[in-house]
Amino acid sequence: MKKITRVKTINGHEYIYEITYYYDKKAKRTRQKSKYLGKNVDGKPVKIREHAKYPQKAYDLGVFLPYVSVIDELQIADLLAEDLSTPESRMVITIALAGLINPQAIYNLTSWYNGTVLSRYYPQLRLTSSTISRLLKKIGESDISQTFSARFIKDLMITDAYLYDLTLDIGGRTNSKNQYGFEFSGSDIQKNQISLIVDKEEGVPVMYRLRSGGGTKASVIRKDIEEISHIGIQGTTLVMDSSFFSTMNFYDLIFSNTPFIIPVSTQNSMVTETVDECSIDMMHPKKMMMYQNESLFVQPIIVSSAQAPIKGYLYYFPQQGDAMHHRFKEDIASAILKLDKTRVYAWMKPLDTVREIAGDYESFISWEEKDGLLLVKPKQKAISRYTKHFGKFVLLYAGKDFKWDECLALYREKREDERVLSKIISNLDIYPHNVNSEKVTRGILFISFISLLLKKKVQQILEESGLSSIYSYERLFLELEPISLIELANQKCMISALSRKQSEILSALDSVRKVL
Repeated sequence: MKKITRVKTINGHEYIYEITYYYDKKAKRTRQKSKYLGKNVDGKPVKIREHAKYPQKAYDLGVFLPYVSVIDELQIADLLAEDLSTPESRMVITIALAGLINPQAIYNLTSWYNGTVLSRYYPQLRLTSSTISRLLKKIGESDISQTFSARFIKDLMITDAYLYDLTLDIGGRTNSKNQYGFEFSGSDIQKNQISLIVDKEEGVPVMYRLRSGGGTKASVIRKDIEEISHIGIQGTTLVMDSSFFSTMNFYDLIFSNTPFIIPVSTQNSMVTETVDECSIDMMHPKKMMMYQNESLFVQPIIVSSAQAPIKGYLYYFPQQGDAMHHRFKEDIASAILKLDKTRVYAWMKPLDTVREIAGDYESFISWEEKDGLLLVKPKQKAISRYTKHFGKFVLLYAGKDFKWDECLALYREKREDERVLSKIISNLDIYPHNVNSEKVTRGILFISFISLLLKKKVQQILEESGLSSIYSYERLFLELEPISLIELANQKCMISALSRKQSEILSALDSVRKVL
């Protein structure tokens, strides 16, 4: 039987058929059968319906689902669009998500964007270095950050808030030694002081203010409180940084009846005597507590002041104290090893040599010059005085009768927000600063604030759903990461198959499931 192919035109479209000739014995004549092969595409038959089922592209979807849900719920894009164009507001969200999800993407934002579901949600964004720099400058030279927050606070009807006193390391390196309020000197990192306003009920940041103006730090912060009171927040409790504490700042807050939580160094003269007295029986079993699977000892304290006694808590973390002791001894030993038997030439000043090598540890080292060599040894009494309270720190409070775990939770939350915000700023701080650097930096700070807002809201949703007791924040996103949006040849989309854990997570997140 002879077979040929034939092209038929139907409604202006060409289709290819296979024609088979055969002999019909009954009719005693030649007949033909036709078989559809497909649409004529460049001279070849293509079966459109089958071809349409083939995947053409896959987009990252899973890690974006919680964030997209929050963006829709809080109407972030609409709030941004009040001051920015639609493409600009979408660029802000895209950059904010990149800083959270994949910091390395900032170096090639367009490629990352094209491979994510954002390229379908927010199509045709121009994410070049020049357009982003112009956007950052526009944000930095305007009051967009304040107008955005004012509308956000009004929409959520927020009336009570915490004011976190943050010290942001622009280089993205927070001082881990200060995590529990312990103070070490020697930091030369560029810092920015800001007030971060956080909703008391939701725990979500709603506003920030760059620190400005003269006077004491406390008086400047009280100006911030006055400013935010004009947009509806009447009850504000300060959660301060360890660098805040000074006698002038402290009494400024007390005399103004401002509610606060303040960390105080155990070496501060105001609390040293109280800490020494409490340290005698600090490790009594009745004082042992558990906090987030970590054992610690807690002692309520009262500190005298000119106005009235101030309440607070003395905390002792044994594991943290041991780690600090170990590190301090290693650093001292390293400095002594470098200094001992070091040759001092006639033109050298021995003290300058000691200070250059020992750095902050110079006051803990005893030295003498003998026969042109440095002979060094540790000052045991000075070391003992300095290290005796390692692992301990004090939180003082006023304005409310805080429980020990409330004080600790708020202070740690402030420290975590400070760390995350500094890290995001560092991730985004790659754009050209040769012109209008201050304006660009302010623009980066605003987008970093949006990132922090999204992250904190997602964390709140995870806690409310009960997922935070099963998954850590990082692990949950690792579970969601493999979920992809698959685009077919006919432009339709489908979601990749879900694992059992992924299905359980999405089932627990009702707001996220609506996005699908």
